[in-house]
Amino acid sequence: SKAYYYVKNFSFKEVNNLFAYQVKDPSILTRHQRITRLYKGTLRKLLAVHMFTVRNRNYDKFLDESRKAREDFEALLKTKDPLEYEATIEKYELLIEKYFEPDASLNQARAYSNLNGKLILYGDKVLESDNIGYYSKEKLIT
Repeated sequence: SKAYYYVKNFSFKEVNNLFAYQVKDPSILTRHQRITRLYKGTLRKLLAVHMFTVRNRNYDKFLDESRKAREDFEALLKTKDPLEYEATIEKYELLIEKYFEPDASLNQARAYSNLNGKLILYGDKVLESDNIGYYSKEKLIT
């Protein structure tokens, strides 16, 4: 629950930043680090919401949402407009906040974890595509 983080003296904003950027205060990050870390956090959240569920895995929804996120973040890397930058950053920070999951820090390899056994085996059709941009020239994911 959220109480765990409050015991650790984290505000909810700091906890959300940890899930989005892996740091409590993203102002210390460079622009590129902030974009790429938020992209990774967004992909993790999309996986958690659409794929790592006990029931109703939705491959198509995940692939569609991850493609939209990839397009947004690639445009974000190229934009010089500060308003577009802030709007896109806020959009994806709110997405991570909206789907806050207090148990997300649990380790899926632990035998009695709620994440145990939720790993996905992708078919050949999915493996042939590059929906999240892992193999593109300008990598968002390293």
